[in-house]
Amino acid sequence: MAECHVIIQGRPNDDPLGATGTVGLIIDGTTVILIDAGDPWNGSEILEKLQSFPCTVNHVVVTHGHLDHCANLGMFPNATIIMDWDIGRRSKENPKRAEYSVIPQWPFRISDNCEIMNLSGHTASDTIAIVQNCKNKIYVVYAGDLIEDSQDLTKFEDLQLELLNSEEENELLSSQEFIFGAGDIIIPGHGIQFKNSDRLLFLFFSFWRRFM
Repeated sequence: MAECHVIIQGRPNDDPLGATGTVGLIIDGTTVILIDAGDPWNGSEILEKLQSFPCTVNHVVVTHGHLDHCANLGMFPNATIIMDWDIGRRSKENPKRAEYSVIPQWPFRISDNCEIMNLSGHTASDTIAIVQNCKNKIYVVYAGDLIEDSQDLTKFEDLQLELLNSEEENELLSSQEFIFGAGDIIIPGHGIQFKNSDRLLFLFFSFWRRFM
């Protein structure tokens, strides 16, 4: 059974302390996944918060390459790093050597209950993590900045018709549509997590828009 946590709460641009990205933690058996690696000034806070968990991070997934989401990757030298299409890890045979590979296809499964998906709209390449919580029979999505806060859900509901009527695909709206169809709980890049009670309706709308 997978556990989903937020160890650093993201802040928006207008926060008195300035913006920073949410840092999440997924524990799925022996697979321990850090979602994003914080900003240049909160590395010690991340390490302090991780001490509350009796496990060691062995994967880091970066949702996108902005400085407030990936600045502390060097603090996890023994973890597998996933960013964009790239996978990097330290060689087991020679710790001084790095090994790189490319994700062969999306979605890409990291553990029994966690897979990642590559989308776009905030940047040219955005990665989200989708976690199935079997105990509560819900899906949790770590959305990065494709969803910055709960207001994006309200805004999306007002913009759904734009997806239907536009001749050109809106990358951000299409990615948000995917996320709202995938997650019962959304963990955004800069706001507090929120419930998405209409996941199945969004999923149906997405299917209908694409195939009907």
